[in-house]
Amino acid sequence: MEKPSLDDYKIYLKDIKQFPIPYIKTNGIIKLKEDETSVIIGYTSKLPLKKKSGLNHLLKDKTLEYIQINQSELTSYISKSDSSLSGDTQQNLQENDLNRLAHDAPVINLVNSIIIDGINLNASDIHIEGYKNHIDLRFRVDGVLIEGDSIKKSLFPGISSRIKIMANLNIMERRVPQDGRVSVKLEDTSVDLRISIVPISSGESIVLRLFIKKDNLKSLEDLGYRGDNLNRLKMVTKYPHGLILITGPTGSGKTTTLNAMLQELNCREKKIITIEDPVEYNIPGVNQIEVKANINLGFSDILRRVLRQDPDVIMIGEIRDKETAELVIRASLTGHLVLSTLHTNDAISVISRLKDLGIPDYLITSVLRASFAQRLIRKTCNSCQGSGCKSCLDSGYKGRIAISEGFLLNNKIEELILDRAKPYQIKKHLISQGFIDLYKAGDSLVNCGLTTKSELQRILS
Repeated sequence: MEKPSLDDYKIYLKDIKQFPIPYIKTNGIIKLKEDETSVIIGYTSKLPLKKKSGLNHLLKDKTLEYIQINQSELTSYISKSDSSLSGDTQQNLQENDLNRLAHDAPVINLVNSIIIDGINLNASDIHIEGYKNHIDLRFRVDGVLIEGDSIKKSLFPGISSRIKIMANLNIMERRVPQDGRVSVKLEDTSVDLRISIVPISSGESIVLRLFIKKDNLKSLEDLGYRGDNLNRLKMVTKYPHGLILITGPTGSGKTTTLNAMLQELNCREKKIITIEDPVEYNIPGVNQIEVKANINLGFSDILRRVLRQDPDVIMIGEIRDKETAELVIRASLTGHLVLSTLHTNDAISVISRLKDLGIPDYLITSVLRASFAQRLIRKTCNSCQGSGCKSCLDSGYKGRIAISEGFLLNNKIEELILDRAKPYQIKKHLISQGFIDLYKAGDSLVNCGLTTKSELQRILS
């Protein structure tokens, strides 16, 4: 059974005469609602049984009801309550002031609570934008930005400095963009944060991309692959060598699909090595290597060394440049099965993209075995059937599912590539052979009620 949320009691929490914050921290309890005759007490697993009798005595004139709540929500509430007591209204803060703010316990708690909120919402990104008169806090959930709680403008210098210190960035630098990363553990959840800070005309824009370490790998079927594309993907994982590409924009689930494919491949008879930025899923039996840009250990640097490790299968998180592309081709030609991703809008465009990266036609036809493009489309909420409810944050959607298009190379497609056929000519041939593109794949989900026409248009427009 789902635990009640503090949001359910938000209107009461504003006006209630609350327990002192130190008491809430120590005992893991909070008043959720109180009137003249009764009190609803929220408690976490921290609450000792003897504490109940103490509360019964303390509030003996009232009827007490106990409801278990999430520890993470209580932590977030405490952090925001603490931070409301802190803040520096100075606009021209010096380095010592910024250091002090960044190490101020309420600011640390506030930043932690923002990250915890992102984890609880299953957000992919957290956006914190400091403007002249206000702060915007938003979370990207299922591909769409939603509003977070309001934060006092005076707290932004402390928030910015705290995040910069976490990522070993320069807290005094507000003129040029800064990038960093940090690994943290909050509420028993390990999360990698990729941090981007960019100056804007009236302040700074901070984006935290969340990579939560996961052990619960999903299968291709769980992701939404079905029918011909599912069969094709499973077939190509049995190939002894060659290149298999998954394409799509940022946030379309490409890495998750690669990891699902690795599940199909993973066995004691094969040595599998991955090169990732960062490692998102822990896969037992697979050698996983993380890119470390701070020591100039990029995809191409690692791939050179991986080729000496006698691998059967290599998974490369992304082909970003010509050097990596050339090494991927070399690995595919020398008896390795290589899985990777590219940023293209459809499956057929990988051919043009590989050419842009300097790979000649004859090498593309020699190594490319298959190309699949995908998008993640929001699913209609099961609880409210799209009308909007607490479970889906009133959006009408909850969770996402993949739609895909894909093809395997055959003699005819190789011939078209070598004849320098245009992408539309290759697509025309594929359609004549029964190719289902992303639009048709999405339409099938609309027709069976899993999503809506407007959501499909949003994703593919």
